[in-house]
Amino acid sequence: MPAVAVALTWEQLHATPVGEEVNVTFEAITQPSENLLEGNLAEPTEREPFSLFRRTEHTLRVHWSTATRVVMGDSSQVAPGALLRVRGRRRSENEVDAEALVILTSVARIQEEPTGS
Repeated sequence: MPAVAVALTWEQLHATPVGEEVNVTFEAITQPSENLLEGNLAEPTEREPFSLFRRTEHTLRVHWSTATRVVMGDSSQVAPGALLRVRGRRRSENEVDAEALVILTSVARIQEEPTGS
C-alpha cells in the first residue's frame, strides 16, 4: 500500500496544471449549491502534517457529487464547518473536482494561533 502523501500547500497547488490530480486539506465555510463547497485551503504544519493545519486566506471551491467517495464519515458531514482532505482533479486556479473526500473534522484541527513554525 502506498504511503499517504502530505497535503499540498497553496504554492504547490498553484503550480499543478489544470486537469492534474491534487490532494489538499480544506475547511468548508459555505455551500453555494448542493454539490459545491467553498472555503479556505488549510496547509499542513511541519510539526503534525496529518493532523494540524494552518488556515490560509486562499479560497478554494470543491465540486463533489454522489459518485464522490466519502471516507471516515458519510455524505451528511460534507457541509460547512467540515475539515476535509480532498483528492481530485484541479479544475481551475481555485477549484477542485473531488473524487474522494476524507472527513477530518473529528481527527484533525486547525491551528488557531501562529506558533512561529
